[in-house]
Amino acid sequence: MHGYTKLVVWLLLLSILSSYFAHGISDSMSNIQCLKDLKQSLIDPNGRLKPSWNFTVVDRADVYSDAICSFTCVVCWSSGDSRVLSLSLGKLGLECPFPRGLELCTSMTTLDLSNNNFSGPLLEHISQQMTYITYLDLSNNSFSGVIPASIANMTYLSTLALHHNQFDSEIPVQLGNTSRLISFNVADNSLSSPVPDSAALPASQLHGQSRALRGAAGQEVQEEV
Repeated sequence: MHGYTKLVVWLLLLSILSSYFAHGISDSMSNIQCLKDLKQSLIDPNGRLKPSWNFTVVDRADVYSDAICSFTCVVCWSSGDSRVLSLSLGKLGLECPFPRGLELCTSMTTLDLSNNNFSGPLLEHISQQMTYITYLDLSNNSFSGVIPASIANMTYLSTLALHHNQFDSEIPVQLGNTSRLISFNVADNSLSSPVPDSAALPASQLHGQSRALRGAAGQEVQEEV
């Protein structure tokens, strides 16, 4: 009976380890594919990403390799961990609609696409693309259309920068219910409604349109300069 018990324990440990390594492989491959899809969807006229975003090296490396963590503008969670923590692609002259593949960077918390030439509408269900995002900066581009109401479903979002784009229509009222949002900027767009009232949004961190708008606690907020 003692030998049988030991066998069961070993089988359980083997099952746990197999599950752990399978999960690790899945995470690694998912994040690599995320950056591959992202690169394919981007127009990089200045070749800013080309020198370091070399997937030939990644594909030849061990499946657990953190080679993507050496890519320009990519920060991973830790050494030896190929999960992407943040993508800071600001001021690179990049062009395209809202990029593809970001949903595969399943552990990403920061996305900065500011000061580029991105254009077109945001995805309607953008919250499903970035489940754990805390910092989202899409400012100083040419994004247009409506601000998706699903942004309010980004549970961990604390900073949302959408200023200096071409958004129109109304600001989704759902954004007034985001419990962790502490900085919200929609200045210099073509929006037709005030910033939603919310106790979670201090007036000092609210930035409206070019005309004065009403923010939290009924205080006026002016365009950020």
